[in-house]
Amino acid sequence: MKKMRLIGLLALGISMMSVKTYAQAPGSLDLTFGGTGYFTTAISAYNNGGRSVAIQPDGKIVAAGYANNGSNDDFAVVRYNTNGTLDASFGTNGMVTSDIGNTGDYALAVLVLGNGKILIGGYSAFGINEDFAMARYNSNGTLDVTFGVNGFVTDAIGNANDEIWALGVQSDGKIMAGGVTYTGYNPSYALARYSDQGVLDLSYAVSGFAVLSMGGTTNMSCTILVQPDNKTIISGYTGGFGSLMFGLARYDATGVLDNTFGTGGKTKVAASALTYNYAFTSALNPDGSFVVAGTANSGGSASSFVMAKFTKTGALDNTFGTGGKVMTSFGNGYAAAEAMAIQPDGKIILAGYVTTTNAEDFAVVRYNANGSIDGTFGTSGKVVTAFGSKSDYGFSVAVQSDGKIVVAGISNDGTNNNLAMVRYNGNIGTGFHEYAHSEDMQIYPNPVANRMFFVSKTNMALEVINTNGQSMMVQQMAEGQNAIDVSGLPAGMYFIKAQSEQELITKRFIKM
Repeated sequence: MKKMRLIGLLALGISMMSVKTYAQAPGSLDLTFGGTGYFTTAISAYNNGGRSVAIQPDGKIVAAGYANNGSNDDFAVVRYNTNGTLDASFGTNGMVTSDIGNTGDYALAVLVLGNGKILIGGYSAFGINEDFAMARYNSNGTLDVTFGVNGFVTDAIGNANDEIWALGVQSDGKIMAGGVTYTGYNPSYALARYSDQGVLDLSYAVSGFAVLSMGGTTNMSCTILVQPDNKTIISGYTGGFGSLMFGLARYDATGVLDNTFGTGGKTKVAASALTYNYAFTSALNPDGSFVVAGTANSGGSASSFVMAKFTKTGALDNTFGTGGKVMTSFGNGYAAAEAMAIQPDGKIILAGYVTTTNAEDFAVVRYNANGSIDGTFGTSGKVVTAFGSKSDYGFSVAVQSDGKIVVAGISNDGTNNNLAMVRYNGNIGTGFHEYAHSEDMQIYPNPVANRMFFVSKTNMALEVINTNGQSMMVQQMAEGQNAIDVSGLPAGMYFIKAQSEQELITKRFIKM
């Protein structure tokens, strides 16, 4: 379910000592990735797969999911080098599995933290019930024993199933976990907050948990967005037989519904004219607006990608698509958008899967910032990738610093499911170049601890953005050398977007 950015440096009037242009067609397979652009990894000899993907600051790719051990499922984490080979410095030959519960564990979300540690979340089954579950790993794949109990955290919200579907981190390092809690067969939204050491924060909401019914018998939350002010948007779908709608709510930093959002902190929207609208993924824009996406159908086999854009107050953004909504059809088969990423240029990537002639295949669509399909990407904005003749499901997407697009999921080889990875060329924007050397445009030091210097030959407006697309700082840059105070930023990877009258410059830096 879940979520990086472009690194390209455009410079005004600079000498081109070394230039690399992005010449590959947007949406084409990146043949430098595993030799073909896509591949599968068998984590175990039984069923296994990927549900979430993230990019480290050094470009290595982390995928999390599950691996069956012959008796039940375990948490699984796999790390790849930038060329798609397994990273032998991580775990055992690039792979780690962890057994938590006595009847199964399943990871649905992964975050690479600013300190290089890897956090995954999902659920663990103890007997017949599932509980919230998280694990944190050091950068070499060993369990971080300073987190929870020996690297693991499990919590039961009620007396039935509880599942983490999404993770986020507040500006103070506290961890937000969002998902569902069941009462019998009926799910409700669930949100929990933990310290950075994995201790449930009892000051949040009610004993650390916020539980919400949006109405009806079904309230399934699949995604959360943590804002820079530490408010959290939780979204999913709500209703019952005969009608499902996107359902959104926002909580303040104490775990109380935010009355400045929607009506009493909640918003429900039919994302299409179809009967059933399921929200599976979301992404935040720097201005506080956000996009929610999923699938919609009217009860038959045909379904479409759907998405809706909301203002920061929870109202539909009528400048987006048609009345704030967009629907994309792939024909008469099933189509589901499971994951989303928003590029630095505002373009939106939806990834998931579609039903083709014989089975399901990975599917990716790229949209312009206004919701129109980006016709420069793939075939009329769409790309469909089959790993074989069996079913392939894309579940997560991330954008690399060079603009390439990584999608992770599951592919069936006729016997077992396996972790599936694919990478596409991105070609974000037009006329983008990477200048490997320049004496006229500089950002240093990089990595930086507290103070960075930005040198330009013209006046520019500068914005610092984190890897979730959140705007962290805005500043005017005069011609010459400018000092930028980044001491207040949490450790991690960030992007500088600098705009002159002629050009946009995007540059990555690492805050130590």
